[in-house]
Amino acid sequence: MNKLNDIKSISTKMLIILWVMIILNPVFHILLWLFGTFTPNEEFCTTLLVDSSNPSIPVLIISSLSLSVSTLIIWETIKLFKLYSIGEMFTIKNVERYKNLANYLIMYVFVSYFESILISVYLSYTIDDTTISVTFEGIDIALLVVGVIIKIIAKVMSKATEIHEEQLFTI
Repeated sequence: MNKLNDIKSISTKMLIILWVMIILNPVFHILLWLFGTFTPNEEFCTTLLVDSSNPSIPVLIISSLSLSVSTLIIWETIKLFKLYSIGEMFTIKNVERYKNLANYLIMYVFVSYFESILISVYLSYTIDDTTISVTFEGIDIALLVVGVIIKIIAKVMSKATEIHEEQLFTI
């Protein structure tokens, strides 16, 4: 029982951290974007603006696509730790949380690519040669791998849930 209380305690602390993250994530996204567009740093400004004297709200909106998915990732993690904080370890709800979390991580990579394509097209549509820019980074591979690993964890948790339920009904 002491270990269950430890899990509940850690989960409660994680929930506090995750709630702070879900609140600060969009706030910092907007502040960083606005700070970057209103500072005299031309190198940073030109990546976010069509005209460096005028902030481009459509680019902010487009860049919010990956922000939305990252918020879903945090939200799904909050739901997972809520279950842990009330002592629900091996349930179908947990399996669903893991599956959703894996799907959102994988989705994040593809949404980021789509987002960079939209931004590059938007920023270059006024010139003769429209440029499409997509970057593939190590973090993308890492997120895909972690997403697949979490999908495997979901399968293992599903089997563990079945075993747990069988043990509950065994006399």
